[in-house]
Amino acid sequence: MIPDGILEIPEKQYTQCTTITSVVIPDSVETIGEHAFSMPNNLFSMTSLTIGNGMKTIGDGAFEENHGLTSLTIPASVETIGVEAFSYCQGLTSLTIGDGVKAIGARAFSELWNLPFVSIPASVETIGEQAFEYCMSMHYCIEDRSQTAVAGNAFANTLGEQC
Repeated sequence: MIPDGILEIPEKQYTQCTTITSVVIPDSVETIGEHAFSMPNNLFSMTSLTIGNGMKTIGDGAFEENHGLTSLTIPASVETIGVEAFSYCQGLTSLTIGDGVKAIGARAFSELWNLPFVSIPASVETIGEQAFEYCMSMHYCIEDRSQTAVAGNAFANTLGEQC
């Protein structure tokens, strides 16, 4: 679907594509624009997402409301995860954040109701407001709390820290 050699997926590029269930983003892509694959009103349900190892920035709302995703790995090449990038992806039961991510935006992973655990790697320098709010089934572990600035309510309404 996305040819190798593309450097950026523009904002809202696939927002109205109602038949997408599987997305493979090649290593050449460095940036995903705002709301590139977001799906308000659950018009389609992406069930598989592979993010290439060249990715640096995942834009605001890029994959918001993709309820069909159950597993997600953010590669270590990613530095920034935007505001609401994966919010309301309520089917997620597995999330791996690569050790290279530096910033997790506000509400980036909010309302992932079925996610049981997430480990925040030592590379993360900032976690935004409500980043994991309402992940009501989730415990979390921040690997290096001394190096990570955490917004006061980043983990509101979770089960708490468990390292």
